[in-house]
Order: sequence, then C-alpha cells, then structure tokens
Amino acid sequence: GLMLTAILSDTINLHSETTTDLDRQAVKSLEKIAGFSSEEDRTKYFLAMKEELASYSGMNEREIITSDYKEYNKSGVKFAIGVIETLTPEKQAALAERLDKWANNNYETLNADMLFILVYERETMTCKVAAYGEGAEKVALQVFGKSKNGGKFITVPSMSRKKLIAPIEKAIQDWLNSQLNEAA
Repeated sequence: GLMLTAILSDTINLHSETTTDLDRQAVKSLEKIAGFSSEEDRTKYFLAMKEELASYSGMNEREIITSDYKEYNKSGVKFAIGVIETLTPEKQAALAERLDKWANNNYETLNADMLFILVYERETMTCKVAAYGEGAEKVALQVFGKSKNGGKFITVPSMSRKKLIAPIEKAIQDWLNSQLNEAA
C-alpha cells in the first residue's frame, strides 16, 4: 500500500507529465496486491488520499510551505520553491491568502533570498504562484507572466516543479545581470 501511495502521489494518479512506463507497470502490479479491481477503485483511493493530505490539518503556515519544499542556488542566490496542493478553487484561494499573509512577514525565516509558493488546485489544474524577496517578483513575471487579476498571485496552468527550475534560474541570472548593469 505504501509504495502504491507514493507512486500515485508523485504521478498524480498517473496523470502527471513526468509519469513513466515503469510507474504504470508498478501501479498495475501494486493495484492487485492492494485489492483494487478497477481504475475507478484506484481513483477513489487516490482522491481520498489527496483529500487527507490537502487538508493540512493541525499544521501552521511554515509547516504547510515546507511540507513539499526544495532549496536551490543560482549564482549565490538561494531560492526555494514550496509546493502546496488543494482540491478545489475555493480551498486554493483560501490557502493562498493564508500563506501570503504569513510569507509577507516571515519568508526570511526560511533563510532563502527568494521564495516561490506554488498552490496547485486539482479540479481545474491551475497553480497560483507568489514570489517573495528582493527581485523575486521580477523573476516570477519573467517566468510566469503578469497576474490577470492584479493580485499577488499569478494563476498559471499546473506544471511540474522540475520544469520550473531552469526558467527560474535563467530569470534569476537575468535579474542579477540587470542589477550589475544598474550598479555600473
């Protein structure tokens, strides 16, 4: 059960763009062990699992942000990406607002120069992105474009964090270069 849960979580029930044939083969074998007789059984299990994980019950804002959190370094700029999952647009909006209030005053406690919070929503397959730290909003604008509603969060189609690292690193390098040009 635990291996099946891990693969389903990592591949978004085999719907992620990063899903491999090996993932599909492993799930097929593990479904039999778990007693699932159909894709519908697996999907019900996956949704129940996601509902529990996405509740963030008993967790404070820092714990939520760092529950799926990775740090990177580009040319001396330490940046971090926190990925948060929600299941409905309403939960996405509420959690994004809650995390924004915390991050505005506390992101430095994570010891990152830039923090990017990605709040994914599985019903409409969108992601709300917010950026914190000097230069982070310029980086986010270069990578994701402008916010259509004028708010702090930019709404974009869901995408893998792995696919965001290179564009963020390039945008950070561009930002650093612009800082050097302004100083000259």
